[in-house]
Amino acid sequence: MDTMTDPSPSIPDLTDETPQKIRKGFDIRYLFVLMILIGVVGGTYTLLQKPKEEVVVPTPTQIPTPTPVGKVKLPLATSSAFLEINASVASLSSSLSALQINDTTLVPPQVELPLGFANE
Repeated sequence: MDTMTDPSPSIPDLTDETPQKIRKGFDIRYLFVLMILIGVVGGTYTLLQKPKEEVVVPTPTQIPTPTPVGKVKLPLATSSAFLEINASVASLSSSLSALQINDTTLVPPQVELPLGFANE
């Protein structure tokens, strides 16, 4: 009984085949080189451009004067009651600004609270 088979599977011999290329992912160095190349091209383009002509702003021939500010007269401001109130407020303001308070009876009270400290 010579029908015994080899239990291990046979491993194919790969030495005679041409090696397959292994594809790598995108290399970050390519992006770095691309960014440098874009910077060099952009910088060269910017340096070689002609400078734009300056825009000349014309100066005005005469100096403008501001419009004078005038008070608007309202009908209420010309009524006699409003004028009387204005005069009363002005009188009160002048008397308050001239008022001298020298009353010595207006001193703040001294409050003593028994808090229970040792030096009371």
